[in-house]
Amino acid sequence: MNTSLERWAGRLLTVLPVLASMVWLGGTFQRAYGPTHYFLNYRHGFLKRAIVGELLLPLHFISLHTILAIELVIFATLAAVTYIVFRRTLFGTFAERAFATFLLAAPALLPHFAYLSGDLDSLLYICAVLAVGAFFTMPPVVAISCAVALSIVALLIHEAFLMLFYPLLLAVIFDLARRRRIRAGVAIAQLVVIGITFFAILHFGKWSVPHPEYMAAAQQLTNMQLEGTVFLVLSNTLQQQLHFVAALYDKHLIAGVLLSCLVSLPYFAMLVWLMQGALTARGYAKKSRWSLLLLLCAPLLLLPLGHDAMRWISAICVNVS
Repeated sequence: MNTSLERWAGRLLTVLPVLASMVWLGGTFQRAYGPTHYFLNYRHGFLKRAIVGELLLPLHFISLHTILAIELVIFATLAAVTYIVFRRTLFGTFAERAFATFLLAAPALLPHFAYLSGDLDSLLYICAVLAVGAFFTMPPVVAISCAVALSIVALLIHEAFLMLFYPLLLAVIFDLARRRRIRAGVAIAQLVVIGITFFAILHFGKWSVPHPEYMAAAQQLTNMQLEGTVFLVLSNTLQQQLHFVAALYDKHLIAGVLLSCLVSLPYFAMLVWLMQGALTARGYAKKSRWSLLLLLCAPLLLLPLGHDAMRWISAICVNVS
């Protein structure tokens, strides 16, 4: 390829994932589920998933236009963090740029997050990528400390981070311990800290006032119609949530999930092949390779609780890549 043409083509490939995302960013906002979490806070005591709303309390009233602006900032941050942390690949050779574009745009990873707009998943992704970036730039023990701090923040944003993105960090830490870059005791200690934090959030992060009353008060803080499902889910016990999911998943939704899985299979197979090759090159035995792959499939365990299958399949793709 002509050098000048290759340079310009490479630049286009670098920005293509964000350009593809603009289709969703300028499109339809009527995903109230994620932004409804902006109106949870700690005014009535500790509540899980309320840290974002607590940080937004100084705004007093959050209009729909403000919510759209927040979502734009979240996605811009998400894209910037992705490009900064993975810049060596994204701004490498033409072939590397093409592959990076495939990972970020062709499978609709960044457009997917743009579609989710302000959903908490986007914030969890940012925490996970920043934690991965710490391992690129810091000594292992310092990086683990940063990763633990970011994981705790992410768990306060949404406790599903434990199954959604934490497996990726656990795999990185496992690799460091295997190569004796850190002591096994350090790896175990961070796992214990994350586990304690997770169960503490679940145990203490409950309503201190009836959730219908809480929702009515929250609705006064915005002109966006809040999604009542958020308040219902936060008040459900595990058994109630399972019953809720059983009623939610009708044959049409199940068909959509199966279709999504089918469409994802070629991409997922490619990522499995890619990771198998990388682990083989690092000297991992077959059993260890498949153990890590199973670890990165942890997001599937969230499906029985009603989490959107399409989003968790995307999370698996992020983890494996």
